[in-house]
Amino acid sequence: MTRDPQALDLGPNYSLKRIALLHSSQAAYVTFPIDISATLSGGNNQGKSSALRAIKFFLLPEVNLNDMERKFAFVGKNGPYDTASSFQHYFPTDRSFIILEGENTAGPYCQVLHRGREMFSYDRIFVPVAYAEIEPIFWLDDAQANKGLGSPTECTYSQAWDKLKR
Repeated sequence: MTRDPQALDLGPNYSLKRIALLHSSQAAYVTFPIDISATLSGGNNQGKSSALRAIKFFLLPEVNLNDMERKFAFVGKNGPYDTASSFQHYFPTDRSFIILEGENTAGPYCQVLHRGREMFSYDRIFVPVAYAEIEPIFWLDDAQANKGLGSPTECTYSQAWDKLKR
């Protein structure tokens, strides 16, 4: 059976726009576009590759980090990352979130990943809005921290869920 090479061409109707990490991947808060060219710079072991690898969480139909080597194939200079250290890296607390903003034929949406209830698991929340609409749940723009640039919130999963479902 041959596949039509155009069958998987989603064209301009489906796109991934932005990724945000909150208390994840060695970052208090970082957000960057993934639909345009961008440069990530920083020293070794500062989370650049981790942030890019996090995109796999959204592209694979997984709900946990069990069997890491087969499912995600996250590899560092010392070989494959194990389940426990990877989970601790991406979802260290109930205040850890990885958020993907996308757009499809129905409009903008965000997929919010957070620490799950089972060991090494994570759950997903989908909200039909652009990231700019939910960013205040995760980032305090008017906070005086970081030389007036703002501060990450200390919102837990439960608090975020209460705000997202409105």
